[in-house]
Amino acid sequence: MNESNLMRFKYESRQFLAQFSHSSLRVYARKIGVDVPTKKNKDTLVEEIVAVLSGELEAVVPSKRGAPVKNDYFDPKISVGIERLKVSYLGGQAIPAETKGKGPQYNVLEMFNELGNKEENVFRVQDPNAPKFDLEKQFDYTIYRGQLVTLNEVSLLLPLNCMDSAEKIIISDELKQEFSLRDGDLISCHAQKSSSVLVAKDILTINDLVVGSFTRRDFEEEDVCFPKEKFNFIRNEEECSVTAKYMQWLLPIAKGQRGCVSASPKMGKTGFLFETIQAFSKSPDNPTVLTLLIDQSPEVVSRFRKICDKENFVYTTYDDDPDRQVFVADFILKRAKRLAESGRDVVLIVDSFNALARAYNDTDESSGGKTLVGGLESKTVHYLKKYLGAARCFEKGGSLMILGAVSVGTGNPVDEVIYSELSTISNLEIVLSDSLALKRIYPAIDFQATRAQEWDCLMEEDRKQVERYLREVYLPKHGEEQFIKTISSSRNYEQFIKRLKTE
Repeated sequence: MNESNLMRFKYESRQFLAQFSHSSLRVYARKIGVDVPTKKNKDTLVEEIVAVLSGELEAVVPSKRGAPVKNDYFDPKISVGIERLKVSYLGGQAIPAETKGKGPQYNVLEMFNELGNKEENVFRVQDPNAPKFDLEKQFDYTIYRGQLVTLNEVSLLLPLNCMDSAEKIIISDELKQEFSLRDGDLISCHAQKSSSVLVAKDILTINDLVVGSFTRRDFEEEDVCFPKEKFNFIRNEEECSVTAKYMQWLLPIAKGQRGCVSASPKMGKTGFLFETIQAFSKSPDNPTVLTLLIDQSPEVVSRFRKICDKENFVYTTYDDDPDRQVFVADFILKRAKRLAESGRDVVLIVDSFNALARAYNDTDESSGGKTLVGGLESKTVHYLKKYLGAARCFEKGGSLMILGAVSVGTGNPVDEVIYSELSTISNLEIVLSDSLALKRIYPAIDFQATRAQEWDCLMEEDRKQVERYLREVYLPKHGEEQFIKTISSSRNYEQFIKRLKTE
């Protein structure tokens, strides 16, 4: 659990609880397991409630001995507020049991069940994954989460995986203006039923940040800088993949880069991106990894689904029409921008730019410009360059890296134009070797052809010397195949360098 989020949760909880009466806090404290709440003053009671919620104090089972409690009315606003804070800082999940000592795990649903069935006392707040329960016919207190989009001048929330859903939450213009909401924002809210549709009642979080706790930044207006900080891919060198070792030891994969993975068809671009996602997911830097698959087969989609966060994975298959494919691509890019401007390090993996170009070229939006070779529209080229060009690194924190596959050597002049245009704006190109791929040696990276702008600025001096030795001495003598085998068999970087010098 993020320690700073936990500390923020405790601070906000204290401020929130202090506004309620002493008697209301006693009832709440008794329900969550604070020991002898009736004998504590208000300040002490608030501290012990927060301690139980955060796991610092062991919850106790309320005693049934003694006289009946005179005041057992439970103020539902307390639990609603605490649940909002949990959603804002802890992702809506109960605090893990291992952080709570030996005490039982607090569960707000169990607490409400203990209150009985008195309508005036029951107010249920649900986990997003729990079955829905309506307090009244017109109201639903489930916490909804989705991404803001505008369709036909109507603002609404769509599921994060961009799949069709029967429930779409309408966001009113008043809420949108009040909170300066933008397309792509991740919104958590409560919703109210109105004329058989759900309308957002209040906004709880924006991009997982509590409302009112941050100042909005503008993606397009933020000052940017050259990528200067490399990603770390290794927690334990002896347990990481060969691809992770390669990128950690030899490739300057930096925050905010615009990258292309270029190779001939069927030479392992998709497989390399698959391994790259796995490496990013295990990175100590914990970037937010978004994955976009365009015009893929169901088998490839199923394979990626097993390793990707379901909320950060969107895709289309060859069954989808071009408009759907372009909509999904824009959908995930807008989210990436909103997260990056919120200060996060975001990585967007795209497979592939060629498929995205074909889809956009078949939409009405691409018409009206010049027609290039092979029927490729000039607006399609501009769209692709704008898409990849969204990657950047902010001076004040936050970045968006985009890494996508590009086909070369297909014999199709359209693919050559796409590669030529994207290579002009990319600052990282990872070239895959046909000879290595045909021998099933992975990662099939052609080290000699792979390039990155500002390579010298991203590499330490000792790494620069290793890189020059590889290009000038080792690879001409031993070749790429032996090079990959040396990386694979090395347990750590020191052993890798030692083997380079002794071979």
